[in-house]
Formats: sequence, C-alpha cells, structure tokens
Amino acid sequence: YISDCERLPAPAVPENKTFDTSEDNPAFNLYPNPNNGLMTISYELDEGEFGNLYVYSVIGELVYQHTLNSDSNLTDIDLSHVGSGIYLVSVDVNDENRLTQRISILKE
Repeated sequence: YISDCERLPAPAVPENKTFDTSEDNPAFNLYPNPNNGLMTISYELDEGEFGNLYVYSVIGELVYQHTLNSDSNLTDIDLSHVGSGIYLVSVDVNDENRLTQRISILKE
C-alpha cells in the first residue's frame, strides 16, 4: 500500500539556491579548528555586501552572532563562554547561506 503522501513529487529546489557545506570554501576560512573557544574567521565580501555569522550548539541553540561587512576581512571570535563540544558555524551573505562548518571547542 502506498499512501497519498508517498505519491507526491518532491519539492523543487530553486536553481539559484546553493549551500556550501565543505570546509574548503576559499572565501571563508575559520581557524584554528579545533580550538579553545578563541578563533578567527577570514572572509572576502564584495563591496556593499553584508554577512551574518551564527554559531549554534548541536541542539540548535544560538550561542554567538556577529555581523560581517566588506570594510574588514578578518574577525576574532570569542566563544570562551561556551563549554567544550561540537558547534556549527553558519555564514549568510545577503541572506544566502555561504558556509556551514563544524568546529570543535576543547577546553581543559
């Protein structure tokens, strides 16, 4: 038996929507990884572009947010207030996801 839900076609993904989940995106470099809660992101934004950097815990809690702009290409990130663990860093540029990267924070 196949239910009606299983017969529905999958939703189409817009052609212009891309997600870079690799850790080799040359426009964004997050280092060091692993780290102790202190890290740096280097990035390239075209003039007039803006970006937002979000850091989430593995349970989806937003633990850090920072605005990126084209006037700078380097930002220090201080996550010393969070515990050891795996976190997801997401960078959106002009409301489009450009990077999602996993980072490890190891504290003694």
